[in-house]
Amino acid sequence: MKENILKILVIFLISILSYSSFAQRIYTRGDASVWKGEKRIGATLGVMTYFGDLNPIEKQRVQINGDVKAKLTFGGFYSYRFGDVFGGQIGYNYGRLEGDDFQAADPYDEKHRHRYVRNTHFRNDIHEIYLTGSLYVFPFLKELLNIRNLRAMPVNPYITFGVSAFYHNPRAKTPEEFGGDWVDLRPLKTEGKEYETIAFAIPFGIGADLRLTRRLNLGFEIVARYTFTDYLDDVSTEYPDINGFDSDLARAMSNRTVEATGALTGASRTFERDRLLEVLNGGVPATYITNDGQVIESFSGFGSEGDKRGEAGNSDIFVFTGFTISYFLNPRPACPVFFD
Repeated sequence: MKENILKILVIFLISILSYSSFAQRIYTRGDASVWKGEKRIGATLGVMTYFGDLNPIEKQRVQINGDVKAKLTFGGFYSYRFGDVFGGQIGYNYGRLEGDDFQAADPYDEKHRHRYVRNTHFRNDIHEIYLTGSLYVFPFLKELLNIRNLRAMPVNPYITFGVSAFYHNPRAKTPEEFGGDWVDLRPLKTEGKEYETIAFAIPFGIGADLRLTRRLNLGFEIVARYTFTDYLDDVSTEYPDINGFDSDLARAMSNRTVEATGALTGASRTFERDRLLEVLNGGVPATYITNDGQVIESFSGFGSEGDKRGEAGNSDIFVFTGFTISYFLNPRPACPVFFD
């Protein structure tokens, strides 16, 4: 599914870029461009949400204070209007992603109770640099349909698309016997491998600009980032060999199925854990013995080498939803404004 989405985005991007160049020539041939050459600097403020192994899209529950927390994000950008139809933007965003099996997974849902058993959680601070293009809908339709009496308006909906690179570093709280502290997950190799902290994404979404005054613009955007990593949450493929870890902490952070609490909240999960042990394991936990004689308890199908830990092949997604406020460095006198 992810590959099909990427193919559609690439085809759409090529088509729009080709049409945009043509449309700019058509529009400026008979009329002076209303917005061409305008430059803006601005700021973004909104929320960033995550979809991945700990919050699959088909079971999404995005709330400010709920099962999946939408965290505040902020950033800044510079934009340039190439013409009435097409504009470009370069910017930076900071936000925090968070997920928790204990809070988000329903232990009574057969399709998703394995996530409750897995009992992983994470938080990940994202530092993103992006380059996007925007296709402005009304000017595009004006040229596409040859509507010459469509006047420029202070409200401009648009479609945005592009590329981004971001730094990320998933972290989680350790079990109480290891101090209950936040630690970096990547060095622990919870699935037996390290992954890159620099990753790439394709931003794609919609938005609208409202020209408040000659100098000020207010905007709203919903832009998804389709990433090329499945490790925003440190969960992707399979449990590794229990003897392959560099430390007891790494082993404990990889398999948290029998812990009595949800580490992120500290709330008890013993009732549901024991009920699922009865349903899935006949009430008796599976045991694995390490080379140094340690006995590791777990659920059957969790913790042994090759057992499923995540949904391999499904890259993670995060979404920015929020407002932009920007200042025009060189406003065009012909541009319509809301407060004139």
